[in-house]
Amino acid sequence: MSWIPTCSDVARSVSDGSYDEGPGGRRVMLRLHMAVCWFCRRYAAQVRWIDRAAKAVWGAPAPGDEAVKRRLIARLRS
Repeated sequence: MSWIPTCSDVARSVSDGSYDEGPGGRRVMLRLHMAVCWFCRRYAAQVRWIDRAAKAVWGAPAPGDEAVKRRLIARLRS
């Protein structure tokens, strides 16, 4: 990621859950991008909605639980 994050950088950080992690400068730049980019804010809202819906249906999987991940992927593909 360059000094100024692109929409792709922000989307990747939101998707993999690293948006609020990492060095302070990185977090500030990501938040600054989100403050001015409607598309990234909307994408983050959609990811949060999908996360809440998945947890409501299947419960919260344990971190690193590969069996749960495989079942989720199989259900999404069907």
